[in-house]
Amino acid sequence: MKKLVIINFIDHFVFYAVAMILPLYLTYKNLSLAEIGLLFSIMPFVSIFLRLLFAYLADQIGCKLFFIVDGISMMVANITYAISSLPVYFGLAKVCEGISTQAFWSVNRTAIYHVSPNAEEKNAAFMDAVRRIAIALSTILSGFLITALSFENTFLLLALLSLLLAAVAFMLKEKMLLHRIQKIDWAGFTSQVFSLKRRKSFWQTSLAMVFSVSILTLIVWFIMPIFMEKEFGFSYEEIGFSLTVFYIASAIGSYIALRNNFNPAFLILMLLLSSAMLFMPTAQKDSFILFYLPFSFAYGILFAFHEFIIAKETKNSKTVSMDIGVLHVLPRIAQTIVLAGGGFLAQTFGFFPVFLVSFFMFIAFAVVVYKLIKS
Repeated sequence: MKKLVIINFIDHFVFYAVAMILPLYLTYKNLSLAEIGLLFSIMPFVSIFLRLLFAYLADQIGCKLFFIVDGISMMVANITYAISSLPVYFGLAKVCEGISTQAFWSVNRTAIYHVSPNAEEKNAAFMDAVRRIAIALSTILSGFLITALSFENTFLLLALLSLLLAAVAFMLKEKMLLHRIQKIDWAGFTSQVFSLKRRKSFWQTSLAMVFSVSILTLIVWFIMPIFMEKEFGFSYEEIGFSLTVFYIASAIGSYIALRNNFNPAFLILMLLLSSAMLFMPTAQKDSFILFYLPFSFAYGILFAFHEFIIAKETKNSKTVSMDIGVLHVLPRIAQTIVLAGGGFLAQTFGFFPVFLVSFFMFIAFAVVVYKLIKS
């Protein structure tokens, strides 16, 4: 479990450092919001197939190899960002990011469930809190690093950390996580992917994930850093600090939801708090925090429920990784559309419509999850 904690921490430290730095780096390279949106949509698009393939292989050969692939692929992505200047190479780096994140997520929940029997939901939520702490540290340090070292040198530093992740993964010794070569049943792959013999709650869970994942990618990874820089003139350090506050507040929100055993009343609280995001585009720099903090808590509650419903739906499955992979097909398709469309929307009509669409996704998530819990 300790090595999994380290892997989760490093993975999210690196990934979210890139998530904060990259939109700023691309605006620095004079790409438009629409172009950045299209570039960002590459990763979820290529991830649709990769997630299913990796998940299927993981259920047959174990988890260890995929954690190693995670670190190596992210190292290549960061080196590519550091040395490239053309959009086509940024696109290739996004493909490497897609390989990295899908290798990680195709096995991470499965690994957690395997090493923590009878406590899957709580340990999944605990690991989510670990990842949020990593994210908070990553974002606050990233702002200072790109100011002190430059964008390019920061990417190279992140490449070294990615290599460290691969080294830790190589040292995994838990029997159930080891790479165990066996003959791959490729016929089983297609039958599992296209199997419709799944419970109604399975597809409801996938639908809820469409909204939670889309909010994450559109607002937090794409729009928010650029919004802070363009609308309020935040420095890189201020953007890093603000995102750190966001992730700390969201971790607290997740923890409170966990401690209260995912009481459905927290979905109502989530909606009340998330409505604050509608006022962010009209806020002043000094009053921005008054709307930003409630939104941060709301996001934490949302993602706690996100992890909870996935664990509930898949923990007893004989093919956990594959089921989680199939759950993510709809969210990945939605991400591709939302990122490409969100960039165009912000470029054409400004930031407010993007925040409005995101608030509607909070509402849709609450409705679907409430029905899941009651059923």
